Amino acid sequence: MIFKVVGGASPPEVGQLWTSSHTHSENIHDALDTSTTHNGHYKNRIVINWQTFQPQQVRKYTSRKKNRLKKGS
Repeated sequence: MIFKVVGGASPPEVGQLWTSSHTHSENIHDALDTSTTHNGHYKNRIVINWQTFQPQQVRKYTSRKKNRLKKGS
């Protein structure tokens, strides 16, 4: 994971977080948890060095409570 946004988390604003030259919560292991137990955003240093990293693929993960419900429940 290189970037995570959590709804309702405190600032910084997402746009400012993406363009900032700083990491965010990179040293907090729980921030990597996709179950959102860590109520805060996450930004890895790869985002800062995006051009150097030259990603070939990007995966978007969206977690919403309604999406986790089984159909027919």
